[in-house]
Amino acid sequence: MKKIRYKVVSMVLIVAVAAFMLAPMSAVKASAASGISQTGATATSISLSWVPQAYAINYRVLYGTDYNSLAQVGGNLPKTATSATISGLTAGTEYYVKVVYDYQYSPTSTVTQYTAGSDYLRTMPDKVTGVNQTQWWYYIKVLDIGWTKQTGADRYQYEVTDSKGAIKAQGETSYNSNSVSVSKISNNMVYTVRVRAISTIMGVPQVGEWSEVGYCFTQPHLDEKGCYVRVSGGQLQVKFPKVTGATGYDIMVSTKAKTGYVVAKSLSSSKNSASISKVAGKKVKNGKKYYVYVVAKKKVGDITYTSGKLYYWNTKTKSLGYF
Repeated sequence: MKKIRYKVVSMVLIVAVAAFMLAPMSAVKASAASGISQTGATATSISLSWVPQAYAINYRVLYGTDYNSLAQVGGNLPKTATSATISGLTAGTEYYVKVVYDYQYSPTSTVTQYTAGSDYLRTMPDKVTGVNQTQWWYYIKVLDIGWTKQTGADRYQYEVTDSKGAIKAQGETSYNSNSVSVSKISNNMVYTVRVRAISTIMGVPQVGEWSEVGYCFTQPHLDEKGCYVRVSGGQLQVKFPKVTGATGYDIMVSTKAKTGYVVAKSLSSSKNSASISKVAGKKVKNGKKYYVYVVAKKKVGDITYTSGKLYYWNTKTKSLGYF
């Protein structure tokens, strides 16, 4: 009988070892628990719990934005403690949290520090800020949008609306990327963009508040059909395409390609042409070379958004240049 029992035990052991070796890595990782668990979150706090440790005489909770910059939360916790809350944190942030304890097997043994567990825990997502136009690809009609990244986010939702209120594009980034490209946009149109963060906390997706809208629009191009920049009769004559949704324009002029630009004329949204007789107090001269670009503007309340600058027009070569 002893021999039979021995064979049965051996077979069980072999099956157990084989099952462990054949188990997928995700299952093996899941069995190696971090030792601590997130039990709650607000925009500025994280609650956690840990597994009690035999012979622990106290606990300490440490945290930081990475494992190289840890600070202790308050004082030492008693040996009966199994949970804590870290307050005064930043919303939308992932923190590295570590629980350590002092171990003493007997009153006369040496006190040694051990780790009860560690993991990356998150506060609730914050309202996204810094939504802006990072690049407008005029010739391929693509708009690049960016915003301020949150370390605690998994991904972001975005929504792009044209000046008529129609949604042009919407979707989610595939990971914590703080940018997105939107294709098939209309060049001479003001778009509004809003973004919100999504963070998975305790296995549940938490959706943040929509950002304030960002305004995106292209710099009016001076080489479009029907547009012109020319010097004639002692005047600099400029015509450019209107940008739907813009509230005004500034015509910028200089005698140098890269520097020295001044506002030679400001126009309302209803006008897209002008004749300029003076630049920086000096009369426009026939045959003189001028560099020109137009800035579209969008005023919202006390804030004025602009299309920025990328291209300028050379009146001598009648061609575009790049800043």
